[in-house]
Amino acid sequence: MSTSSTPPPVPLTRALRKLGLDLRDARLRRRIPAAILAERAGIARITL
Repeated sequence: MSTSSTPPPVPLTRALRKLGLDLRDARLRRRIPAAILAERAGIARITL
């Protein structure tokens, strides 16, 4: 196993960025604070 990491492929990076933006937009439309959403998802706010 290699110890050096390579960046993820560009299409994956774009898809993850779009997912994050879509989640943020949906959260804001529903007026759900990030802390509450993170708690409901069982993750830290910083991870969200």
